[in-house]
Amino acid sequence: MGGSTNARYTARFGDFDRQSAELVEILHSGTVNGIDLTPWEQAAGGPPVMIGAWRGPWVARAATQFDGWIASAGYNDDATLSDALDRFRAAGGRRAIVTNVQIGEDPGPGIERLQGLAAMGFDDVVAFDLAFTPERAAQIRDAVA
Repeated sequence: MGGSTNARYTARFGDFDRQSAELVEILHSGTVNGIDLTPWEQAAGGPPVMIGAWRGPWVARAATQFDGWIASAGYNDDATLSDALDRFRAAGGRRAIVTNVQIGEDPGPGIERLQGLAAMGFDDVVAFDLAFTPERAAQIRDAVA
């Protein structure tokens, strides 16, 4: 059973690889392979399509074939993120977002990490605060602004 599950897991990346160009084309133009979504004029050009990837060729593909890259700080250290961001930018990538930045009970280490990620060159960050209050969120925002 594990073999069939693993095979399907591996195959889904091949499926996505084959279908991603069509997805981008239909979202941007409204038509692909005889399919016509007839988008409203206001929706012409479609939404940005960004790829979430940690490592490997998808980081560069996010730069060359999509509108941006979404990285996760949850399972990656700053050195890994910096290396991947450098590869993304070297490939011509524009918008880079980092997610899963945890702000703990003591916000100091989280604020330091946010500042470091900004200094690396990430355009946006998605953080979650384990002790959220509106006042604390404002203090964190002001500390990294």
